[in-house]
Amino acid sequence: MLKQLKYFVIISLTGIFTFIITSCDPSKKYEKDEQEKIDNYLASSNLQFSHKSSGLYYYEISPGTGEVPNLYDTIEVKYTGKLLDGTVFDETKDNETFKFIFYVDPIIEGFNEGVSYMKEGGKSYFLIPSTIGYGNYGYLFPAYTPTLFEVELIRIGRISK
Repeated sequence: MLKQLKYFVIISLTGIFTFIITSCDPSKKYEKDEQEKIDNYLASSNLQFSHKSSGLYYYEISPGTGEVPNLYDTIEVKYTGKLLDGTVFDETKDNETFKFIFYVDPIIEGFNEGVSYMKEGGKSYFLIPSTIGYGNYGYLFPAYTPTLFEVELIRIGRISK
């Protein structure tokens, strides 16, 4: 009987500690607020974003006619990064482009994933929740903030073998 009571106490305490830890997780507090912001944006945008299993929302503005990117390709894009209220926090300027090695350089997960759906010459929107974006660090804005990127895939450079 004492042994059963001991196991009951241990299991009960484990459950209590698990509840306390998950209740104090700051990301849980923000998840609902962030999803509400995303839902409001989607409802007001009148665009039919596709929702990917990762959490990314993807909308093709204009399809490309070129190749799709492969791992290790050098990707060249023009982009504008905004908050959902329209505030621009980062962008390529004029004739400038941003180059990175696909799925190698330290780019936020949602950006890489969005580019993976594009063809060279295409233009798309990526609505990126913080879980695959800037997370609990934020960037030039608060943590747990969803971001919207307008991206044009200018060029794909292939690795010569």
